[in-house]
Formats: sequence, structure tokens, C-alpha cells
Amino acid sequence: RNAKVALYHAGIFRDSQRPFSLKFPIHVKYGKYPIQLGTTVSTDYSAKKPKVTFDAEDRLYTLLLTDIDNPVPESPSNREAVHWAVTNIPGNNIYMGEEVVSYRRPMNLIDTHRMVFTLYEHTRGYLKFKEFTIFKFDQTRFSK
Repeated sequence: RNAKVALYHAGIFRDSQRPFSLKFPIHVKYGKYPIQLGTTVSTDYSAKKPKVTFDAEDRLYTLLLTDIDNPVPESPSNREAVHWAVTNIPGNNIYMGEEVVSYRRPMNLIDTHRMVFTLYEHTRGYLKFKEFTIFKFDQTRFSK
């Protein structure tokens, strides 16, 4: 419940228009630094792909990292922009999943952007993509 309240206050629900069901937490580290809701990460630390772990059942998952303030927080005309997408993750073994969008570190050196990690549990088994939209990504459409 606390996580849902924090996400609401950070404007994540409003600005990303994503359907949420908080089943279990995602643990993210950039290097040795753990990331939590509201953590500010410099572009130096986010240059390399983060380590992401989560407890999972024996199912397939998709992990997304999106910037909901792209290109600038005051005028996010490309909301959302995908910075990383790994699909068909077996259980919690992210490195066995398929990277459909290679990790793109946040590049904005002026503004603070809200980067959101989202983990989807597959309900229809293995997913196959011909192409993957990076800009103006629609979480609601994707989740269906």
C-alpha cells in the first residue's frame, strides 16, 4: 500500500497512464547504489545497465525502463520513451530474457526525469515482436 501511495504522489499513475497491480517489488542497483522511488541518479552512474532483481514465480516476464518526462519534464511530448526492454524473462533470470530494446542511458544533463521500471507478468506465454516502439510508448496498449 505504501508503494502505491508513493507512486500516486510522484505522479507516476497520472503521467504514465499505466495499469498497476503491485505483486512484488523490483530491486534496482546502478553499480553499488540501490535505487528506490524518488532516488536521483546522475548520468555518470546510469551509464551502464543496472542490475535488476525480483522474486518471481515460474512464469515469463517483461521488464521495461521508460522515461515519462521525455523530452523535457515541462513538455513531455514523447511520453513515454523506452530506455530498455527485456521480454520473455524466465522466472527471475533477466539475463536469459530477450533484449528487444538495448539499454539507453538517460542523456539529459539539465532536467531531472522520472525513469520508471515496470515488470509485467505474461498471461499469454511467449511474446514475439516485429518492432518495438521507443517514443510515445503506450503502456496501457502494451499491457493488453
